[in-house]
Amino acid sequence: MKNTFLLFGLPGSGKGTQAQRLAEKFGLQHISCGDLFRLHIKSNSEFGQKATTYISRGELTPDKETTMMFLEHLAQQALSNTFVIEGFPRTLPQAAAIESFITAKDGYIKQAIFLDVEVEELVKRISGRRICPICGHIYNLYYFPPQQLEICEIDGALLERRTDDKEQLVRHRLHTYLVTESPVWEYFRTKSLLTKIDAMRPIEEVSSDICQILSDSLASEVGYD
Repeated sequence: MKNTFLLFGLPGSGKGTQAQRLAEKFGLQHISCGDLFRLHIKSNSEFGQKATTYISRGELTPDKETTMMFLEHLAQQALSNTFVIEGFPRTLPQAAAIESFITAKDGYIKQAIFLDVEVEELVKRISGRRICPICGHIYNLYYFPPQQLEICEIDGALLERRTDDKEQLVRHRLHTYLVTESPVWEYFRTKSLLTKIDAMRPIEEVSSDICQILSDSLASEVGYD
């Protein structure tokens, strides 16, 4: 395993979008814990069934199950790759587990980047989200609403809101993430690995800053000179 980059941020911070951009620009392998959760839920696997129960209550899936699921997936990847991982680790036990795993594969964590967004902004980003059940187009009632409220402009379908996007659940989920993840950010900060970025700005500005960090970090690596 070569270098691993971790991308942190509360739900709605844009870490998924930024991780995809990094993967495309630098040829990294992108692994999203959220995407893995959704795949398991969609396939109705044993893990997916458990995760659905916790998510519907705005809670986090327990460490043991989440860590096992994630590391099993990581072990199946080509370990010669350079990875950008988002959405994991979320707790100190998860941080210790992935560090041990990467070290055992002769790799190391190169950088941890935290996308900083105010909680009230995150509430709007998530609770305002609406999705077309037919074409999958995503709207936001606060930032890019459809011309006709709750109606998709593409096919006229009635827009839907995910159960866990309801404001009360969103606030509870953000609080839970903040309590459990903040020690992880501090953990990597004490190792001089964490860089905080203001993610309240436009996507392009945030992306530019992250790309500069990775460019500097990879400057000495073969193929990135």
